Amino acid sequence: TAPIIRSLGLFLGDQAREGADNTISVAGQSGGVVNGGAFKRVDVSFYTEANANQMPIRRVVVDWGDGDNSNLDWPTDSQTPPNASAVNDNFYKNHRGLDPSGNPICGGINMDFAKTEEACSSSYMKFTHDYICTPQILNELSAKPACNEENGRLTNSPCTGGVAPGGSGACVYQPRAHLMDNWGWCTGFCNGSDEDGTDGCYFDGGECHIDNCPDDGATNGDCSASGADGVSDEERVINPWVNFDGFVILTP
Repeated sequence: TAPIIRSLGLFLGDQAREGADNTISVAGQSGGVVNGGAFKRVDVSFYTEANANQMPIRRVVVDWGDGDNSNLDWPTDSQTPPNASAVNDNFYKNHRGLDPSGNPICGGINMDFAKTEEACSSSYMKFTHDYICTPQILNELSAKPACNEENGRLTNSPCTGGVAPGGSGACVYQPRAHLMDNWGWCTGFCNGSDEDGTDGCYFDGGECHIDNCPDDGATNGDCSASGADGVSDEERVINPWVNFDGFVILTP
């Protein structure tokens, strides 16, 4: 099974209920628009869960969507930590919050290994980044295609205008996050491979290759997964990321 990433729900003290599967929190929001001026410091926060038999989590990455490589629709040079795909000796516990009743999941009743102190932390993961939007940056974005969305995510970030509400005359960004466990399963949705026969994402050299993927049909990316039976190029989706369900929009 693939690892799960969840946004932060209602806080009770210094812990929060876990949000929906495959969501992240940006500036305390699980979706919508995060507005700012020419400069805004933004937090991305989430809880993580991997199958007890497939632990530990080996890779945690946040991509801020504000890279400066103008040759790519979505540059890959604004990831935290940088060059994470080349590191294979990381070790992360599960990071779990509160259950729907407000009880801590780590160390709870009838706990399995994945909820023990050795494998589970009650803190959420938090990453911080400074977004900047200047007239020069906006001018550069205006020369590129406007913000476009496919399968619930931006296909080009950074961008301006287009599908982003209030994004005209502003810099638009969409952060995203990624987890991969010890067995090579990762977050996201991938229906484009015969390698595992599921809609989950698997294998760092294929569907979980965070620098080459996502790939929607033949339009974006260079994912090396083979075609799945019964899935046309138009229906094929390989995306190992969980994108924020909204936008960070800055006005210079």
